[in-house]
Amino acid sequence: PEFEKINSIKDLNELLEEVALMQTYQAGPLFSFYVDQDQKNSTKVVPYIYQGGLSLPDRDYYFMKDYFSQADILLFPTLSDEWGMIVNEALGSSLPVLGSIFAEAVNELIVDGFNGWKFNPKIIESFFQGLDKFFVSFDDKRLFHRLRHNSRISVEKNANLENLVAAFRNLIGEKRVRMN
Repeated sequence: PEFEKINSIKDLNELLEEVALMQTYQAGPLFSFYVDQDQKNSTKVVPYIYQGGLSLPDRDYYFMKDYFSQADILLFPTLSDEWGMIVNEALGSSLPVLGSIFAEAVNELIVDGFNGWKFNPKIIESFFQGLDKFFVSFDDKRLFHRLRHNSRISVEKNANLENLVAAFRNLIGEKRVRMN
């Protein structure tokens, strides 16, 4: 059905919608879009676009949901990470995250007590405080269920088809302005 849908594209809007949909599958049609640290100013996070193409992810990628379904939390203790994609994937699988403040994804996506907790891995007490908060919430089934629900919606509210289409339209509009 996907090839039939592609073959039936008649105008720019339909093309943009199909490209946006394929981006949600991480297919990278025409180009791939991601957010990372600015290469010239590491205090900023900026969007990047690079050439798309055909590729296949690692076999284990297809089993990620199986791994997440066996877990109660994602522990992400990095000392430096530009963007830990696994944080997005865990949240999308309804897993709260106990993550390092040195991970850009944790700083951007995690709200303490809402969908996980942040900690400083250089300060052991900070880690244990985060772990204590996890255990307290895990023991309270209603609270833990709410954390899991919040984890999922915290990703869905920003990573949806409408937002991708709007971003692509803005990008194409900016490109047209620069070309003229």
